[in-house]
Amino acid sequence: MPDMPSSLRKPYPLRITLSFLVHDVARIRRTLLDSVLRPLGLTRAQRWMLIQLSQFGEQGISQAELAESMHVGPVSLGEKLLLLEALGYVVRTRGTSDRRQKVVQLTDAGYSALGQSTRLTQGFNEQVLAGIAPQDVQVAERVLDAMRANLMSM
Repeated sequence: MPDMPSSLRKPYPLRITLSFLVHDVARIRRTLLDSVLRPLGLTRAQRWMLIQLSQFGEQGISQAELAESMHVGPVSLGEKLLLLEALGYVVRTRGTSDRRQKVVQLTDAGYSALGQSTRLTQGFNEQVLAGIAPQDVQVAERVLDAMRANLMSM
């Protein structure tokens, strides 16, 4: 490849765009929220899994259906469930109608961890949104929701 003329070798314009800010805020938030949840042995992804499982009550949900509803692969889900099982937050049992099926249920300890993680997350979110007017938060939510819808339609 021929050398580029030095007149073309100049710094690319540095702009802080909405896309950059969305990515950067999400990255920083993930890192910090994971550290807030660490004392419970949870990550954001595991907390989200507990939230999902809480929707199905005592009957639970099959591991395959949970993976599908969370848009994750079964292997990735299985790894996360192993950690949650070790903490006593979930239990997996064989399905009654299909013994090959694994049914996942949230335990009492899981519900307790979910409650604790909710309090921690709410406190964290209050800090993140400190000094931002509620109407500005609502505008940001509408903009991000529209961006998500656009991305999902692509």
